Amino acid sequence: MNDFDYVAVKSIPEAVEKLVNAGSGARVLAGGTDLIVQLRVGKVRPSLLVDIKGIRVDAEFGKSMIYVTNEDKPGFIGKFAGLLGDAKLNIATFHLGRNKPGGDAIALVEVDGAVPADVLAQVQALPQVKQAKALVF
Repeated sequence: MNDFDYVAVKSIPEAVEKLVNAGSGARVLAGGTDLIVQLRVGKVRPSLLVDIKGIRVDAEFGKSMIYVTNEDKPGFIGKFAGLLGDAKLNIATFHLGRNKPGGDAIALVEVDGAVPADVLAQVQALPQVKQAKALVF
């Protein structure tokens, strides 16, 4: 396995700062992921591994994304994706992770185009959502 730097961040702004500074060589660790296996066999060679809130999610970053922390409860993904669809915001990639069943969860969703403020406000208003942010890289 190749050497890489590892950082466990405590906030999204800190994660974004680390990812932006590291450039395209950074990867995110958070949820049911095969990233560790890919690291072991040399399939991926990140320069930096960022661990968000101890929740494993293997995700690459796109130009326009929505970051959501939420309670892991049935129905959230359908409501969230439906809201984006109703707003004509196409989902490019959708990455999920959770710390335990019914616990804290993370969604990192790449979308085609900018996230309008009113759409972000609707996401933030979903019952299970703790935090939602638009990310632009």
